[in-house]
Amino acid sequence: EEVVYQWLSIKLPAEVEIMKEAAMLSATWQIEAYKTIIPGKTTDADVAKFLKAKMKAQGVTDAWAADQNPNVNSGPDRGHSHSTNKVIMP
Repeated sequence: EEVVYQWLSIKLPAEVEIMKEAAMLSATWQIEAYKTIIPGKTTDADVAKFLKAKMKAQGVTDAWAADQNPNVNSGPDRGHSHSTNKVIMP
């Protein structure tokens, strides 16, 4: 178990570069997505659709279950699940 943990925790330089690019894209898209939100009108699913279009345009595929990626859940009771038609409030 420890050997597997150590093996998975060490990244090759190429893997680090991929992770840096993924983080940069995610941060950029997140800011762009925030700019599309109209409080009281936009839903979590609207934001997820926006982000999914960004992924498709960039040629990025899902890293986990497609129906839960991207995971957009707003509000104090947010969690990890698929995006819903919950309206994003101020």
